[in-house]
Amino acid sequence: MQQIEEKHVQLSLVCESSNVTPTGGKDDSKRGRSSLVGASLVQAHNAIGTGLLLFPYTFWAFGGPAGGTLIQVVLVSFIAPSLLILAYSAEVKQAKSYQDAISYLCGPTIGKICQLCIATAAFGAGVGQLILIGDQLIDMSSAFKVNNGTVLSEQWYFDRRFSTPVLAVLFIVPLLMLKNIGSLSYTSFIGFASSLYIAAVVMVKYFTITDEYFHCKSSNHLEQDCQSSWTLAANSISFACTAYENHVSSVPVYFGLKKRSVRRYIIVVVTVMSSCLIVYSVTGLFGYLTFNGRVCISGDVLRNYCPRDIPISIARVMIVVSLITLYPITCYVGRSAFDSILIELLAVAKHRTFAVESKHTLRARLEAVVWFLLTLGLAIFIPDILVVMRPLGGLASMFMLTFPGLCLLNLLLSNLIQISSRFLRLILYTVAGTYVAVGFYIFGSSVTYSIMSEANIFPK
Repeated sequence: MQQIEEKHVQLSLVCESSNVTPTGGKDDSKRGRSSLVGASLVQAHNAIGTGLLLFPYTFWAFGGPAGGTLIQVVLVSFIAPSLLILAYSAEVKQAKSYQDAISYLCGPTIGKICQLCIATAAFGAGVGQLILIGDQLIDMSSAFKVNNGTVLSEQWYFDRRFSTPVLAVLFIVPLLMLKNIGSLSYTSFIGFASSLYIAAVVMVKYFTITDEYFHCKSSNHLEQDCQSSWTLAANSISFACTAYENHVSSVPVYFGLKKRSVRRYIIVVVTVMSSCLIVYSVTGLFGYLTFNGRVCISGDVLRNYCPRDIPISIARVMIVVSLITLYPITCYVGRSAFDSILIELLAVAKHRTFAVESKHTLRARLEAVVWFLLTLGLAIFIPDILVVMRPLGGLASMFMLTFPGLCLLNLLLSNLIQISSRFLRLILYTVAGTYVAVGFYIFGSSVTYSIMSEANIFPK
């Protein structure tokens, strides 16, 4: 949920809040501080997150390793060029944030739509984070028994409707009250390390698990229909989109690159996409091979493992810690985007949002509390992470495909790309149209499928 998510958020916070305007003049920001290695690590922190928990399920939905790997390769072939389109757009317009690049090239109306998508995605990510925290608490408590012989997770005080709010109030709410949340972004290494750790554990478990292991199962695991279908496969593309989305953070990462140029940024893109492909494929492949034909593969693959498995329990603890520190940052990003839209609609002073956040007024704290209560209320009554991740994947497709496609289209229409060949221009127009159409299709189909599956028209 990011997959909306980690160290990149600190970079985007500055740009989002300061309402940077296009300079159109000389650019002295080519003296960025990030090396190629540093920029690659920051963007990899964003890309490789808890979205990898979905990949065994995604492999199953696409019929196995061949289908799961193929959809990743096709997706990467689309999203890698879109990162370069965003970098070129930012360079041309001297935009320091994703929404600025969209607004400067596509106009203020599209810019507001982009900000609304960012706010909605951040809200959905907050709900998903709390659902994942609740899942991990249930599975960790299932490893212990109480005096009457029942597992701890069956006690009322470990019911997700009680345990999730208690943990969130104790640990997340105080973080929401911090005057400076920028320091929380330095905990991003926890999420990145937990992702790599999970990929390694899933691979090792495939070679070490015995048949007796599958007799150990938490009674809290969701019962799923294990029948796959073409509709399920077609709409599981959104899960891969969620995992690979790192476009919102790509513009500030690009702007912070030393000796900034699109050619140098290609190295960052190739490095990050290759890393994602390897980590996600390893997790998806070995998770699928471990559980396929034995149990229904959960949207959170850790839920398929025994609650008393110590290496898996360590992964669960790491995920809970990373999500607790990530939630306030996600909340800030979403509220900032929402504030920007609201303030423009109310015709308030241009820099009002930045002033409010810097003083950390009562209004900002009240917004954070309302945001928290709304996301918590939804997380309590939505038991399955797939319900949230599918529409989030639809929004991710907008960030990855639709908005970059619109940028490319406007670059061509404005002659900001100097190409004399009519044939090549026609190809680029076709690419731009394809990006916009495919992005809208994934968004529309994922949202429609989510609604219809909840109405029991399609299988979940």
